[in-house]
Amino acid sequence: MEQANEIINFSANAIDLNGVSHPFELSIYAPVVVDEHSAYCVIKCSYLREEEFKIFGVDEKQAISEAINFIKNMTNDKITSFLDDDGNPVSIPTPDEIVK
Repeated sequence: MEQANEIINFSANAIDLNGVSHPFELSIYAPVVVDEHSAYCVIKCSYLREEEFKIFGVDEKQAISEAINFIKNMTNDKITSFLDDDGNPVSIPTPDEIVK
């Protein structure tokens, strides 16, 4: 799958519902415009899926927002928290932090 510029590179330890830590790597790439009515972001997140996948929106801004919200929704009932290497809580960036 083609890859544009990475706009999110998030790495943390994901703590699951049983308190077990798992490595969590997330990359979201800049939106690719398909036509005047759609764009998509490529996502890499091996915690959820081994292969890269695309999330679509009606434009670049919505594609970014949908990509981030998809990851948050998919991890919401599996992961209780994300911690950095020092054990401090960290969060996946919000769409507002990426889309200015």
